Amino acid sequence: MPCCGDTGKVPGFYGNLKRDFLYAKPKDKNIFKNSNYKKLRKDLLTGNVPDFCKSCRIVEEDDINIKDFQQRVRQHLHLNNKAIDATKLSDDDLLTNFSIKEVLLSINNKCNLRCVYCPQSIPKKREGSEYDLFSTIDFYKAELSEGEFFEILELLVPFGLEIINFVGIAELTVYKHWKSLAKKLKSRYPHLRLCVVTNFSLPYSEEDISSFMMFDLVNISIDTLDKNILEKVRVGANLDTILKNIQNLIKSKGNASKPTISFNVTEYDLMIEHLPDLGRFAAQNGIHINFSNLFTAKGTVADKTQCLKSIVQMSDTVMPKVWETINSLPRRMKAENPKIDIHHLGPMYDIIRERAEKISPNYFVPSVEEETLTAVHNKFAQGSKIYLRDIYVRFDQSYRGVYMPRNKNLCISEQDCKTIIITPILVEERDDQNLNINVCESLKCNIEDRLRLDTCHIKQPFTHVLFDIKDTAFQKNLPSLEQISLKNFKPLSDGQFIRENLLPQQIDRLIDKVAKKYKEVFLWGAGARSEFLLKVPATSKLNIAGIIDTDSKRWGQIFHGIEVISPDQAENAEAIVICNVISPEKIERSIKSSNLYGVSTYIV
Repeated sequence: MPCCGDTGKVPGFYGNLKRDFLYAKPKDKNIFKNSNYKKLRKDLLTGNVPDFCKSCRIVEEDDINIKDFQQRVRQHLHLNNKAIDATKLSDDDLLTNFSIKEVLLSINNKCNLRCVYCPQSIPKKREGSEYDLFSTIDFYKAELSEGEFFEILELLVPFGLEIINFVGIAELTVYKHWKSLAKKLKSRYPHLRLCVVTNFSLPYSEEDISSFMMFDLVNISIDTLDKNILEKVRVGANLDTILKNIQNLIKSKGNASKPTISFNVTEYDLMIEHLPDLGRFAAQNGIHINFSNLFTAKGTVADKTQCLKSIVQMSDTVMPKVWETINSLPRRMKAENPKIDIHHLGPMYDIIRERAEKISPNYFVPSVEEETLTAVHNKFAQGSKIYLRDIYVRFDQSYRGVYMPRNKNLCISEQDCKTIIITPILVEERDDQNLNINVCESLKCNIEDRLRLDTCHIKQPFTHVLFDIKDTAFQKNLPSLEQISLKNFKPLSDGQFIRENLLPQQIDRLIDKVAKKYKEVFLWGAGARSEFLLKVPATSKLNIAGIIDTDSKRWGQIFHGIEVISPDQAENAEAIVICNVISPEKIERSIKSSNLYGVSTYIV
C-alpha cells in the first residue's frame, strides 16, 4: 500500500500480499499489478499529485518540478538496479521498472499500546471488508510465518533492496520470534540494514536489549517526557519502563557505532511546551530526533474526541511561542552535541515559520523578567531587518537580544532608570547559512531615559550585531549611557563557528545554490558526513571532481564512486564543501592558510 496507507486517509484498495503474491499461481505472482497502485505511481510521475500526498507528513524536501523528479527516479534506478540502463528509459518506462532500496514491512499487526491517534485505538469488530481492515479483529491477529516473510524478501532483494524497516501500526517485539527473525536476517542477508520503529514500552530483559544490537537503527516512538501526557496519549505505556530501556540500550551499545538511536516524535498541542526537555535528554545521550506533525487515523479515539490538535492547527496567538520552540530546538541540540541530526519531517516547519513571521519577525518571546527586551519586541513588524534573535552555544546557554544589520540604529526608551548588562556579539552571516561570531566584552550601565544602539562601526567580514541585553538589580553608582557604539568594545576571542544550517531542507537549498554557482566542486573528508551528503538526492546536481582527505592512506581509493585525493591535487579548485560535524571551522582555517586560500568554502 502507499507509504501513508495506515492513516486510513488513502482512497482505494491496494491489494492483498498473501492473495496477490504468496498464494497466487506462479504466473500471477505480482504485487505491483494492482490498478490503484499503478494509477498512484503514474500520478506521482506525471505531476498529478493526490491530495493526501500534497499534505505528506514525512517528506522533508522542497517541492521539485516533474522533470527533476523523473531524473531522480532514473538516478535511483541506475544506482540500485544494475539490470536497468536507466539512461535509455522513456517516461513511460519509468512506470513499469522498479528499484526498491527500502521496504517498510511488518510481520505482525499486534501492538501492546493503544495510542489515541493510531488505528490500534479503533474499536474492533469481528467482520469487515478489505476496505475496512483497521476495524476488524482478524486484521490485528494476522501475522506472517517466517517462511512467508522470507519468500517476500526473495522477491524484493533482486530489486536492489538495502534496508528493511520494521514499521507500521504494529510493535515488532510483540512478535514471539522477533529475536530469532533478526538473527536469521543478519545471517542470510548480511548486506541489509535492519531498522525498527518501537514504542520501547515492554519490560525488556538483558537478552532483549542485546538483541537490539543486531539492528542498524532503533527508532523509539516517544513524544514527551511528561509522564501524565505520555501515558494519556500512548495508552498502555509506562514512561519509567521506556527510560529504563533507553538507558540499558545506551549502556549495551557503549562506544559501538551501531545501532543508531533515534526518537520518532509526533508533535501536538499538549506536548509542545515540554519539547525542550525531550530535546535536552536526546542531545545529552547522543540520540537523534525525527519530528513529524500529528495525523489522526479515521475512527481513532483522537479522531472521535478531538482530544489533540496538530501544531499547525493551534491559534495565531500562540504561534510566536510555538515557533520559538520549534526553531530553537534543532539549534540547541546541535550546540550541545554536534554529532546528532534533527529532522523536521513534512512541511510543518515551514508552515509554522510563515505563520509566526506574519505576526512578528522575532526568534523568541521575552520572558517577564526580560523587561528591556519586552519593551522593544513589539516594535518589529513583519519584514523588519531589526528583530529579537538568539544564538545558542550550548543547549541551555545562549546570547539573546536585539539583532541588527550594519549601519543601523535603534532607540530603546525607558520610563524608569534601570541597570542592564549589554554584550555585543559581532556576527558574520556566511554564504552557507551558518554563522561566525565574535563575543565582545560586557558593559554594565544604567539607562535613565533612552538608549541608542548603533552598528555604524562594524568592519568586514561582520554583517550584523546581536546586542545581548540582560536586566539586573539597579545600582546607583554606575554611569548612565545614552548610546552604545561598537568602537568602545573589544572582542574577547578569535571567534566561534555556529552551525545554523541544520535541517535537510536547508542543506538541499545550499546544494542547489552551490550547483548553480560552480561548474565543479570538491568535498572535504572521506567520512560519515560525506557519505550522508552523497545520499541526499539534491547532491546529484553537483559535479563532484573529487573528495579531499589529509589521510595519505586513503589517497587513490574510491569512496562511493568518487576518487579520494590529496589537498595538493585540488589546487585548481573553485569551491570546497566541508563535510565534518565536529570541527569544520578548523578544517576551514587550514584551507585558508594553505595554497587553497582563495577557494570558496561551504560547511554542511
